[in-house]
Amino acid sequence: MTLTRTGRRWLLGALTVSAVLASGCAPPVDPEKLPGVYLNEETDGRIALDSDGTFSATHISMDGTPDDPADFSGTWEYVENEHSSDFVYLSVEDG
Repeated sequence: MTLTRTGRRWLLGALTVSAVLASGCAPPVDPEKLPGVYLNEETDGRIALDSDGTFSATHISMDGTPDDPADFSGTWEYVENEHSSDFVYLSVEDG
C-alpha cells in the first residue's frame, strides 16, 4: 500500500505541476522563475517550489477525491524535453 500511495503522490504531484507549466500557447519557461506557490482553488491543494530545489505539497487530494488529503515534501527539478512539453519532476522524501 505504501508503494502504491507513494507512486500516486509522485504522479499527482508531477501532473499537477506539469499542468501548470504545459500550455499550448505558453511562452518558453524560465526555470529561475518557477519557484513560487501553485494553488488548486477547487481542492485547496498547494505546491510550493522553493529556489533551493525543495518543495512542499499540502492538502493534495488523492485519486481526485477530497477525502484524506496528503501532505508531503521533497526536491524538484525542471526537465527540458525537446520532443514534448517540459515538466517539473518531483522527488518525494520518506515515501
